[in-house]
Amino acid sequence: MKHNKFFAPLFGLALAATLVVPWQSASAQTAEEEQQQATDNRITLEVDNENWLDVRVYVVSGALVRRIGTVTSFTTREFTLPRYLNSAGNNLQIVLSPIGSRGVHYSIPLLVNPGGHIQYRIANNLSLSHVQTVT
Repeated sequence: MKHNKFFAPLFGLALAATLVVPWQSASAQTAEEEQQQATDNRITLEVDNENWLDVRVYVVSGALVRRIGTVTSFTTREFTLPRYLNSAGNNLQIVLSPIGSRGVHYSIPLLVNPGGHIQYRIANNLSLSHVQTVT
């Protein structure tokens, strides 16, 4: 009888551990999968600046304008766009503004799926710049 009093709490503890551990590992896998899916749904913008001037990069989505960053001359830079810029039904438009110049270049409206990639090549003459989307 003394053995039953000793082993009963251990049995209860072992039973609780077998029920809790699989539940925690299942929820951990779900969190990892959600984080992976969120990373896969982000839109990336790669800007290759072949212009003599540094260029400020903006993204227009609906009525919202957001400065993404600056690309120095003769470099390539990759940006990850905030999720709220690609809301349902909105086209994205990339705006380039060379620092020290009055010229501004607007891309065509882009429909980009979640997880898509935008490549923008800035030529020395802004009117020769071009953009493409890769899904």
